[in-house]
Amino acid sequence: MINFEWNINPMDCIIDDDGMTNVIQTVHWRLTGTDENEISSSVYGAQSFPKPSEEGFIPFEELTKEIVVSWLEATLDVPALEKNIEDAIYLINNPVMVQLTIN
Repeated sequence: MINFEWNINPMDCIIDDDGMTNVIQTVHWRLTGTDENEISSSVYGAQSFPKPSEEGFIPFEELTKEIVVSWLEATLDVPALEKNIEDAIYLINNPVMVQLTIN
């Protein structure tokens, strides 16, 4: 079984956008999967978000990792990301290729 964990890196924020401060524009993220043998692989990226409405705006100070991850999960193809990670871990555990040199 593979356990997945999100890491949220520094986010690009607009300092002042029509009275809203520190409005997130881009979230830089990494999703890491680790198997029972502590073998891991990860994918990373950046996801841009549209300007929020004033009603939907959450001040930066009130944001949590869970909120930001929920935004990512709503916009990214998480099953495909997890499959890529699973495939990479499988190949680490079951290599199909080696590098050899001649003298």
